[in-house]
Amino acid sequence: MRSARISVAPFRGLEVTVRPGTSGAEVERLLRRHRGWIERRLERARQIEAQGLGLQRDGVMWLEGTAHPCREHGPALERRYRREARRLIGERVAAWAPALRVAPQRLAIRDTRSRWGSCSSRGSLSFSWRLVMAPAEVAEYVVVHELCHLHRADHSPAFWALVREALPEWKQPHAWLRRHGHELLAYTP
Repeated sequence: MRSARISVAPFRGLEVTVRPGTSGAEVERLLRRHRGWIERRLERARQIEAQGLGLQRDGVMWLEGTAHPCREHGPALERRYRREARRLIGERVAAWAPALRVAPQRLAIRDTRSRWGSCSSRGSLSFSWRLVMAPAEVAEYVVVHELCHLHRADHSPAFWALVREALPEWKQPHAWLRRHGHELLAYTP
């Protein structure tokens, strides 16, 4: 079957994407043909989930890596996360910008799924609201990373030297994101 895609990811499970009009029988044949691969990937995903953070719990809001009791859920909880993200990330930007000798023009909080932060050529910064769920040092690293892009719009050795000068221990929060970032992205309020 052409234009079919099977993906298996921790905290997201099995996803099958097919062209409109694809019959159920065709999808079943596709799944049977790739059964071994799917089973191996699902087992690996379960292992990763077992080592996870446990973010998807009712009555809990995660701020800076810590669970807090919370009555909101669904859209109301997401709005609260966005408010907290604007406050906490805004505080970090305000604290680090002068130290890095930069002046960001705008700060936006979004529900991005492909990157934790971005910096435009005009000096606008954008961050995922999901960052406030991570430990404080992780959000701080992403803020510093994006502010350094106001000096260097690349990932050259000179850029990483700026990050290292500001945050000598940047590799730990970077590794945390690589290990747990998929959990933050899979979280639904």
